[in-house]
Amino acid sequence: MLRPIGQIAAPLAQQYGTSITQRATGLQRTATAIWRSLQGGIQPVQYANGARCIKIKVGHSGKTFGLGRQQDCVAKQPKLRTFSQASAVTNESVVSQRDDDAGQVSGVQTTLAVSITRRGVGLHSGVESIVTLLPAPAGTGRSFIVEGSNQSSQEIPAHVDYVSDTRLSTAVRAGDCTVQTVEHLLSALQGLGVHNVRVQMTGGNEIPLLDGSASGWVAACKEAGIVPAVDGNGKHVERRSRTLKEVVTVREGDAWVAGFPSARPMLTYGIHFPQVPAIGGPHWYTYTPEEGPGTSFENDVAPARTFGVFEQFEQLRVAGLIKGGSLENALVCSISKGWLNPPLRFPNEPCRHKLLDLIGDLALAEVDGSGFPNAHVVAYKASHTLHVKFAKALLQKM
Repeated sequence: MLRPIGQIAAPLAQQYGTSITQRATGLQRTATAIWRSLQGGIQPVQYANGARCIKIKVGHSGKTFGLGRQQDCVAKQPKLRTFSQASAVTNESVVSQRDDDAGQVSGVQTTLAVSITRRGVGLHSGVESIVTLLPAPAGTGRSFIVEGSNQSSQEIPAHVDYVSDTRLSTAVRAGDCTVQTVEHLLSALQGLGVHNVRVQMTGGNEIPLLDGSASGWVAACKEAGIVPAVDGNGKHVERRSRTLKEVVTVREGDAWVAGFPSARPMLTYGIHFPQVPAIGGPHWYTYTPEEGPGTSFENDVAPARTFGVFEQFEQLRVAGLIKGGSLENALVCSISKGWLNPPLRFPNEPCRHKLLDLIGDLALAEVDGSGFPNAHVVAYKASHTLHVKFAKALLQKM
């Protein structure tokens, strides 16, 4: 079990430097320490990814070791980047939401300039639905509006407390109304820094899969325009970044998600499909969020498409899932024949898509337009269930 966990050392070494890890035992010691931390065996002393280093204190022995350059082990405050229009708002027009635990001011909350509509088929239901993204006032957050059984509209907050199902996708529910497969749209909204939006659903209750990635939703948001949001009094509202204060971990078998305190947001994802040679692994991908159009999310994460294993499809269909899946909206890989609809957009596209899903699920933990938390979130072989479980744990620690 330790061997795949050990692969985490490689992306960490890339992020924090290799001066220490060039020693023969460096990477193994790091992997072992992180593995033990997931079992409560160690406590972190300092984790400052803005300074490119990590220090960990091992158990009761008091010994420490580092990964990175020793001269950088004093945390430095990074420049917080926000969408330029939101950053240009004058202080006189901003409403403060100050309290001791509110976090650091990092611009103002945003919304869409105008409404925009997309339609398409849901991955699991196979039903076509029409989705309209509507501008929303500052401080209202993200929510879904869906028609209930009595023909009245029900608003469902995009929040972890409303998650109702995590089988191969994430669904939210309020009353008798459910919205399925919310993660790709939420990932786009989170990646672009759209903090307030109402998602109106008609014709079906599943967010359209489009091409299987988040690119269609990114394009829709850019077409609508991203602007500073105002509250009921016509004032802009501050958004405050949240900072993780201690290590958070959730596990299920050899799958896990861990969060480490950090000076800036960072996400790392690992996948391993030894039974599917064309995917294989372990593969790791690390992403440093920067909100707004034209950023690394739009170019490096959003285009990654959902994927599946061909030999598992019949079993999933019997279970009432993937009714809307096809070679046009998902990557399909066969255990014996490899990829059935190449080419891939990235060599590690499946790994990037899992990180896309994680971003969408973590968006359910956003508070007052806080955006990505200041934390290094590392996931390995995780599911939507673990993502959501981690999001709930994260909220308790910030």
